[in-house]
Amino acid sequence: MYCDTCTAMHRSDVRLSDRERTTFAIRREQRQAIHRELTSELSRIGDIWLAHSSGRYEEARRLRCRFELIMRLLDDLGWSRDDPAEVFEITMPDSELRDVLQSLARRAANTMTSVGRGAAPDEFERGRATFDTCADVLNALAAPTATATVVADGRVAET
Repeated sequence: MYCDTCTAMHRSDVRLSDRERTTFAIRREQRQAIHRELTSELSRIGDIWLAHSSGRYEEARRLRCRFELIMRLLDDLGWSRDDPAEVFEITMPDSELRDVLQSLARRAANTMTSVGRGAAPDEFERGRATFDTCADVLNALAAPTATATVVADGRVAET
């Protein structure tokens, strides 16, 4: 069943068949860039309550969908800041992963634009690392492979 306010298909409502799944494996440094932004986004989870308490119910539902996707990706990447693994499998459906990564890429691009290279080099580099990682995984998602394991650096291994 799809959420009324977003394109996400919620895991509790449907079981994905093996044909609908694609596993993406990302490297540790890619995971760190995405994880850092996901956990930063979680700081805004109180916006759901603010929208709801102000009577902006559709906004609250939209935010709930967004944070659900963020938390789903954290389920795949691990919630801990530091994880010793070198490779991380992302098993969430392509459409959900695409939604989260596009949002993170937009946020990273906005950060790079507003901060500027000279004003805060650390923030700019953080934004660039996130943007580049999101772009790598989004490009892998766009590859025409129905049942494959796609590694974020562009290699495709048929399964």
